Amino acid sequence: QWRMTGPEGEVLVDVDGSMVANTSAGLYQAARAGMGVVMLPDALVQRDLKDGRLVALLPDYHLPRRPMNLLYVQDRYRLPKLRSFVEFATALWGR
Repeated sequence: QWRMTGPEGEVLVDVDGSMVANTSAGLYQAARAGMGVVMLPDALVQRDLKDGRLVALLPDYHLPRRPMNLLYVQDRYRLPKLRSFVEFATALWGR
């Protein structure tokens, strides 16, 4: 099932298909190859939507928010590239 929130609240959509993938990358490649409908976070498909390679089928429906973690070795936080990425990701996705 896919869980989404739309104009009328949360909905569950039964999904039945012949393809199964356990990574976002696999789903993304399948969508790009025209193999069917996938549900992926906007951040992963934003450029493809903008360029017209993919089409949003349910633009008024959104995925539930899920926790995201950034893991790194604390001593390496002093590296400018890592610190910049952590600051960028925190600004983009929140704390």
